[in-house]
Amino acid sequence: MKTAISAELLAHLAQEVTTIAYCWVITRRDAVTFRFTDHDCDLVVSTKTYLASSAMGGTDVKQNRSLAVDNMEAMAFLDSSSITDADLRGGLFDGATVDLFMVNWADLTMGVLWVLRGWQFGSVEIRDATCTVELRGIGQTLETNICDLYSETCRADFGDAQCGIDLEGSGMMQGGAVDSVSTTSPRHRFVASSGLDMTGGQLVGAVLTWTSTGTSNFGLSVEIGAADPLTDTITLFGPMPYDISPGDDFLIVRGCDKTFTTCEGVFANALNFRGEPWVPISGLSIRMVRNHPAK
Repeated sequence: MKTAISAELLAHLAQEVTTIAYCWVITRRDAVTFRFTDHDCDLVVSTKTYLASSAMGGTDVKQNRSLAVDNMEAMAFLDSSSITDADLRGGLFDGATVDLFMVNWADLTMGVLWVLRGWQFGSVEIRDATCTVELRGIGQTLETNICDLYSETCRADFGDAQCGIDLEGSGMMQGGAVDSVSTTSPRHRFVASSGLDMTGGQLVGAVLTWTSTGTSNFGLSVEIGAADPLTDTITLFGPMPYDISPGDDFLIVRGCDKTFTTCEGVFANALNFRGEPWVPISGLSIRMVRNHPAK
């Protein structure tokens, strides 16, 4: 990546003692932007304020000339005014882009030196009010599949154009509301109001989306891990970022395990199955024995 640097900043970097600070710009996919600095006080660069109170810090940047994806790790404190635990768990920062540059905090008129641009959030680890984020370079795009690869299971998403099943018209969607919430797992388990069809384990693997506007979990989706038809208890595959409350509305779309047996036997949709279940599985060892006639 070609970068421009002022003669003043270049001369400063050549000194034995420098006053360098790093600034981070995080842009989520919903265009919400966060700005931080690892300096001990806020910095104003080009009229934009970079906060030190929730400063981010990072490891060394690993870059090379091969096709391997450049990467680094960044650490940040979680607080209610910037990056929160709930927003990370809710997926709001999935796919966020990160730009990083350095400045001379003692003389901001020297300009900036861009270190990286257009990097993206990778895996995130949350522990003890801090998060560690893997940042991956723009070479990550080269690892994205742009065509279908053969697979034993179906590649279509249940109900999409390739699948062809009309979710609304075929009764694959159910609406409901929360009757009561588990006191020990308020983000994970609740009792649904009566009327949901849970027979035959059809809700296991289904996708639940919260539809009550104005609630913290509104618009978020999660898979269902278990559903007890005797008690109307639903256990989510993973916890929600915010507590579930009685009266919260939801919409459930029945799940599909993407096997040919289910596609043909349960949904009668074999013609639209987007997989190759009869292709030999990789790693399957077949030994052929040749019978020699007796001499």
